[in-house]
Order: sequence, then structure tokens, then C-alpha cells
Amino acid sequence: DTEGRQLIKMLDEYVEDRSNCIVYTSLGQLRYLSTVALVDVVVGNSSSGILEVPSLKTATVNIGDRQKGRLRADSIIDCEPITENIKESIQQAFKLDCSTVVNPYGDGNTTERVLKVLREINHPERLIKKHFYDIDFEYS
Repeated sequence: DTEGRQLIKMLDEYVEDRSNCIVYTSLGQLRYLSTVALVDVVVGNSSSGILEVPSLKTATVNIGDRQKGRLRADSIIDCEPITENIKESIQQAFKLDCSTVVNPYGDGNTTERVLKVLREINHPERLIKKHFYDIDFEYS
């Protein structure tokens, strides 16, 4: 989107003269989550800040109302897309203790729990609602 391209341009200009800054368009899932686990605050308007970041015990500053209606962990600070509000929210986020935050979307171990239940089912065929009927026919 247009605003996204403008933001990327501004970030590129910002890091141009700063040797201690790097901008990545995408880190990929593993690098992103590994990075989030190492930082104190994630700032933006992505669903990741709401859904994933709390599980890594990291604060989120959520800018704007793009994620309106989603459940919030106590580690999430919402703010308006106004410079002063963003600055204040970041300062507030640095003061948060996220070590005991509970993610309302789960702990990331749902797949393991589902597999455990499925493995314990005595008659898994009972879970199948549709049955396949093999029909004899010739094709020429």
C-alpha cells in the first residue's frame, strides 16, 4: 500500500546514516519470532503484535484501529497514529513486566494437545462422517 511504501522509504533513510540500525523487508517466520523474543517492544499495527508477540513475553504498541475487535493480552498498549501518542506508548511499554502475561489466543501448544487427544481415541473411524463408496465401472 502507499503508506507502507512511504514508511519503508522513511525507515531506509533513517538507517542510512546509522551503523547500529538495519531494516529488513521480511525476516521470515523463524527469524522474526526469534527476534521478537529478544526485544523489549514490538511497534506496529500487525496482527502478530496481538496474536503471537504476547506468547513471547514481549510488549506490543499497537498503532491505530486496524486490529480493533481482537482480544488483548495485558502486554498490549493501543495508541492513536499520532507521534506523541506513539512515543508515550513506547515509553509505557518499556516499563511493562510481561513475564507473567497470558496470551488469550493460547500458548502455542494447541497442535500437540489435539494430537494427544486424537491418539487416545479408541475408534478413530467414528470421527469420519463421510464414507467412501467404491463403485465398479469400466472406462473406455
